[in-house]
Amino acid sequence: NIHKYGFSFIDNVPVSAENTEKLCDSIGYIRVTHYGGFWDFTTDLAMKDTAYSEIEIPSHTDGTYWEYTPYLQLFHLLFHDGEGGNTTLVDAFKCAEDMKREYPDHYMFLSTQKVDCHSLGDVYLAQSKRIFIHNDEGELIQVSWNNSDRSSNFGASNKDLQMFYQSIKIWNEIIHRDENVLNHRLKPGQALIFDNWRCLHARIGITTGKRRMC
Repeated sequence: NIHKYGFSFIDNVPVSAENTEKLCDSIGYIRVTHYGGFWDFTTDLAMKDTAYSEIEIPSHTDGTYWEYTPYLQLFHLLFHDGEGGNTTLVDAFKCAEDMKREYPDHYMFLSTQKVDCHSLGDVYLAQSKRIFIHNDEGELIQVSWNNSDRSSNFGASNKDLQMFYQSIKIWNEIIHRDENVLNHRLKPGQALIFDNWRCLHARIGITTGKRRMC
């Protein structure tokens, strides 16, 4: 499913952080970052990261500010007694094909122009990379996009900046087309694993209730 669609659901997962971590370990090594290894969290406005908030988080990939972006990611909702917080997924490879077909010049620009990205939370990290990353044969292998972590590209010329903003406006419109967005409400006992190089993910705002995710 991951290779075909970019994501897969795993049902009948015991609803605990410990068992979810065992599931992760059975798939591969858990990568340790400045967030730690296995991550178990609830809403905490003292933390400098929107994941801990209740606000809507737009479609994005994680780790744009790391040189080596996380590949497989797994979410398991352990508890939520309220409303909102649905997860959305977007096949960024399909959207890239749409953009390449409809706006080839803008697609090519985002395949060559590096975007400054940074994390301004408890740890400062910065990296510059292209939104569309291809291998030596010209095949798209990764999409790197997080508007919330995008820094200012003041080093670019005025002409390139105009093209840049036109291009990301087009890209933003394509990834929000209704036919490109899958809306799913996660539930305890069902883990979601996805390819972070291919799938954009987002969270609809949490309106009520306590929510615990790992």
